[in-house]
Amino acid sequence: MVFQFTLFNSATVALILLTAAMVWVRFRYPLEKTWPLFYYAIVAAYWVSFWDTLSLWWVGVGVACGLLLRFEFMGGWVLKGVRGLELIFFAYVIWRGADLLLLWPW
Repeated sequence: MVFQFTLFNSATVALILLTAAMVWVRFRYPLEKTWPLFYYAIVAAYWVSFWDTLSLWWVGVGVACGLLLRFEFMGGWVLKGVRGLELIFFAYVIWRGADLLLLWPW
């Protein structure tokens, strides 16, 4: 299969790479950084631009987790749970992006 450089494919590859970078940022830097908010704005713009690529529920959960982590007012197991949900969202974005690029039948 030959990779075709279309706008959709290029934006999807960029979103996958940005998601991988965001996983690194979440583990490397404090939670109060503003970069994840820019990431979620890009995810929302991708979702609006290429409708029916990412699930609205997944995007909503990811944005909610990002906002909860940015405006940190929790701790302990609640913080770990929200971080876990955000990591599941990151895994979903990478998996769904690969699914869209490779056109797997499932």
